[in-house]
Order: sequence, then structure tokens, then C-alpha cells
Amino acid sequence: MLHVTDGESVAGTLRESGVPGEVVVFGDLMYDGSMSVGMPPGPLVQFTEHDETVLWFDHSLSNQLMLIRALDWFSEQDLRSRKLRLIMAGRVTLGGLHREELAALLPSRVPVTAEHFAVARAAWRACATADRPGIREIVEAGTPALPFLAPALRRYLEDVTEPGTLSRTERQALTVLKEKGPLAPLRLFFMVQKMEESPFMGDTSFYRLLDGMAGLPDPLIRFDAATSMAEITRAGQASL
Repeated sequence: MLHVTDGESVAGTLRESGVPGEVVVFGDLMYDGSMSVGMPPGPLVQFTEHDETVLWFDHSLSNQLMLIRALDWFSEQDLRSRKLRLIMAGRVTLGGLHREELAALLPSRVPVTAEHFAVARAAWRACATADRPGIREIVEAGTPALPFLAPALRRYLEDVTEPGTLSRTERQALTVLKEKGPLAPLRLFFMVQKMEESPFMGDTSFYRLLDGMAGLPDPLIRFDAATSMAEITRAGQASL
């Protein structure tokens, strides 16, 4: 049995949980701009060495993007003599579970069907080609086969904006700084995350976003040279 998940945090816990088989990591923060139709399969090719492959991805945006990327690839593979299964764990974050909790999810795995493949292929191609109307069409139609995909893509669209327009994450960061700032970047990150319905962005990606707002010709935020605290500028307040 091959278990595929998004990072070493979940992978390490899975290895400690006693689930049978091999655990590999298929992870990439694709919402940061690394999406493309062509993809290196990486550890996915190891499915040929196992009679069953289980995909462990939760409801977060990064996991849903990795899931549809993996399903798109698997849809083109010969699976006639092998099983492909999917863990659909509800609105839990796999990285926050203990080994016993992860192990308890294994019996709930479901077979991947043609419906899973169809919605994943359509969604992945729309995301990989930055087809915003296509993504919006998928969101509006709903994704019952992959129930967490449509909400994740809806949140993704809120950050894929036209040039010169604030993304939702930028608006949230500026709003927090206006109301609570100045703040240390890590504290700002956690306060912005509390405004999310589901886990959306890691701290490294968030810091990159802050650097982008600080590096504009007319910066929206600035960092205090002595304390590294972030604070909103007049331009940032005007942009809100």
C-alpha cells in the first residue's frame, strides 16, 4: 500500500501511526504560482510498485490543488490491476491530527471514480492555465464528487485579482494593521488566519505578500527598521 500526502508533518505522523505500507510526500504550494499543465510525477510513479494507493489530502486550498493535480495525472495511468483510494476526512486539517487519529481514518477511504477524475481534470486545467472564468464556472456548478474543492477554489479566486486590485489576503492584512497595528509579522499572520474559513496560506507565502506590499513604489505597509514591526502607510489606508 502506498500513502501519498502533502508534507513531512503528516507523512511523519502517518509513519508512526502503524498504517501498513509506504508513505511518500507529494507537496507544492501551487497557489504561489507554480501551476502548469505539464507536471513531474515525482513520487506518484511509485504507485506501480503497490496494489493500492491512498491519497491523503484535506480541505485546505493547498491540499485541494495537490489533490486535483494528482488525480489529473492518475486519470491517464493504467489502473486496471491497482486500486486508487481517497481519504475524505471532512473539515479537519490532517497536520493537526495525532497518529491514532490518522490511523482511524484509513478504513474510511473510498474508491476514486470517474466522477472524481472528471471534476479534477477540469479544475486542474482551469487552474493551471489561470482560466478565471473557467474556475468560476466550476465553483458555481459545484463539485459534489470533491465537496471541498469548490469552496477552496472560491477562496483562491479572491486572491487571483487584476493588477492594481487588492487581494482578499492583502485587504485582511491591511485591515488588521489599521485596527491593531503596528504588529510583528508572525502575529499579523495569525490574526489574518483567524479571518479565514479554512486554512489558506502558510507563513512563508504570507511574508512574501507583505514584502510585495512594502516594495511597491508607493508602499502599502512599512517595516520599522529597529523592531521589524509592520505598520500600514497612508497609501495602504487609502487603498482600503
